[in-house]
Amino acid sequence: MFAASCFPRYQFEKSGLSILAVDRKSDGQFVGRVGLWPLPERNEIELDYAIAKPFWRLGYATEASAECVDRGFREQRIGKIVGLVVPGNHGSVRVLRKLGFEFIRADHMYDMDVLYHRLDKQRWFARTFTLDSPSIERRRS
Repeated sequence: MFAASCFPRYQFEKSGLSILAVDRKSDGQFVGRVGLWPLPERNEIELDYAIAKPFWRLGYATEASAECVDRGFREQRIGKIVGLVVPGNHGSVRVLRKLGFEFIRADHMYDMDVLYHRLDKQRWFARTFTLDSPSIERRRS
C-alpha cells in the first residue's frame, strides 16, 4: 500500500507524460510532486520530484519515483530516463541510486550545474528490488 497517493497535476499533451501530486494516504496531506518531464532540447525524459522538507527521509520520493519510472518504461515505452541533481543534494542522489540510476557526468542545465544520472529500461527490469511495499498503496487513474 502506498503511504501516498499520486494524482495528475500537470499534463504534457504531446508526450502523454505528467507531473503528479503526492498526497499522504492517511490524511490527504500534500507531500510533494513526482513525474516524468520531457526535455525536448535534448530529446530525453527527466524524472522530476520534489518532496516538502517535513517529509524527507520517509521514503516518499523513492516510492513515488519508482512508480513513475516503472510506468514510463512499461506504459510509455521510454528507453531511458535521466535524473538531474544539484551538487550537494545527497538525498536526491540516494533516491536515484536506490532506483538504479548511474552517474554519467557533471553538466550544466537550467542555468545551473547539475549531476546527470541515467537509467535505461534494461537496467530497470534487471533490478533486484520490487515495487511491492507494505508502506504504500497504488492508486491508478
